[in-house]
Amino acid sequence: NPEFPERMAEFARRVAERYRGCIRWYTPLNEPRITAWYCGKLGWWPPYRRGWRGFVAVMLAIARGIVRTSQALREVDPEMVLVHVDATDRYTSPDPTLAGEVKLRQEIGFLALDLATGRMSSAHPLHGWLLRHGASSADLAWFEAASIQPDLIGLNMYPMFSGKRLVRSPRGLRTQMPYAAPAIVEQIAELYWERYGLPMMISETAARGSHARRHAWLVGSVEAIARLRSRGIPLVGYTWWPMFALVAWAYRQSDRPVRDYLEQMGLWDLEPEPDG
Repeated sequence: NPEFPERMAEFARRVAERYRGCIRWYTPLNEPRITAWYCGKLGWWPPYRRGWRGFVAVMLAIARGIVRTSQALREVDPEMVLVHVDATDRYTSPDPTLAGEVKLRQEIGFLALDLATGRMSSAHPLHGWLLRHGASSADLAWFEAASIQPDLIGLNMYPMFSGKRLVRSPRGLRTQMPYAAPAIVEQIAELYWERYGLPMMISETAARGSHARRHAWLVGSVEAIARLRSRGIPLVGYTWWPMFALVAWAYRQSDRPVRDYLEQMGLWDLEPEPDG
């Protein structure tokens, strides 16, 4: 919907006007890359687009909405803290012939923030790729002219999702997600620090599975943050999410009982009663 960016900003403005003094930190839109992926690339969420052109169309609208929303929030409350939050990944491949694809996927991970902060010049690695997949020169010039600067970058990362390994298979390119060691916290934070030079926080992290596995990730990820801070990298916060078990997203597309989709990722487990 071409009105989406302005509608998003209008909603945010009214929230900020109503709750000024109560809410200090705002994230304009959580995980824009995942939203564009599910809405535009995979067709799982409205508007059910598929392919890279769909991804780019949704991403441009989302990023424009982030810019407009950030401007509206700051007009209402100049003291607010703007936190840009996205899912983060580190791409690798054992196949040297996939080096170009690894670089492309890593750059796409930065796309929402690069657009919002006006980095999409003709020298950007994704400038030509975006034009080939439906963006216009005017679209990209708009972001350069209307850029915003967040106060903080939120990094959402999970050991079962954030390490992406590209491989070839008989069915084409595949993405594997081997369970990552806590070192991935440092690797991802260093990527963002080198690129943006802004303070960061772990805005979401958790592990899935046994108590021992979750505890190991809690200890290991916090130790990784301590190492980053000892090197002068300003990683200033940490959120374990969720506090309790969660219901996986696939539940919305199913008629099976909710217990089948309960993911034990919290600091406390939820155990269903016999009646569910």
